[in-house]
Parts: sequence; C-alpha cells; structure tokens
Amino acid sequence: MNIFKSATEENIYNMLEPEATSMGYEIVRVQLTEKRNNSKLQIMIERIDGDPIVIKDCESASRAFSAILDVENIVEQKYALEISSAGLNRPLTRKKDYSSNIGENIKLHTNSAINGLKFFEGELKSCNDDSFELAINKNKEIIEVQFDNIKHATLVKY
Repeated sequence: MNIFKSATEENIYNMLEPEATSMGYEIVRVQLTEKRNNSKLQIMIERIDGDPIVIKDCESASRAFSAILDVENIVEQKYALEISSAGLNRPLTRKKDYSSNIGENIKLHTNSAINGLKFFEGELKSCNDDSFELAINKNKEIIEVQFDNIKHATLVKY
C-alpha cells in the first residue's frame, strides 16, 4: 500500500506510529515534499475510535510528533510539519481502507495498465487479501485491481 513512498517516509512512520497509537490515532499517510528552502512533512491521521479528527487532535499530534522528530533528526533539511485529517476525499492507503469502504466510489491511478487504462473511477465492489473489484462504466464492467498495482487511490464524496 502507500502510507509512505520513500525510505525516509517509512522511517518517519515507524518512529511515529507507536506514539500515534498511544494517543488514539492511526497514521493514514506520511508524505515528505522536499524542496530546497521550504520542505513539508505532511502526516494524515484518523482516530482509532472512528470519531472525526478535530483541530485539538491535530495540535496534540503535532506537539508529540514534533518532539520525536526533533530528537531523532531524520529529516535533515528545514521543513514545515503539517498534521491533518484524511478528510472526505481521503486517500486509500491500507487494505482496511478498501474493505471498510465497499459500496463507495473511488478514483484510482494504477502503476500498470488494466485493459489499456491507468485511470479509473467507479464503485468499490469487493475486497480480499490481494486485490479488490471496481465497477466502472456505470457498473457495466468490473475490473480486478491488485493492491501492488495501486499508484494512488482516493474516496470520491460528491
């Protein structure tokens, strides 16, 4: 899946996940955008209890994560830390995101083409350990997508 995409992001995730869990959060995505003078480290969280994330949650997580990141110094350049909720059109980064959203519409970008295409929008129909089924073209066609073929996927809330 794609909670993180680089080794640095994976290290950040592994370092922060225990603290997030102890605070009642799960990390949905870690994304480090490196630029010469203004890098950004974005961490999306959600509450384990399913309640919505509020500003107070982001503030608490930001303080806790900042302290850990400052001590560990994994990100060498200066960066802005941004803690946010996954939001309505949230990224789907874990298998459980797919299984818990069956019946919802998603947008999907794959690494390799399926039936000649890499971009899809449709209804999530089913999910298993290795793949999920997506109904596209107004449910006239169902495609199977392997989890290891996902480049990026998001929920679509209209």
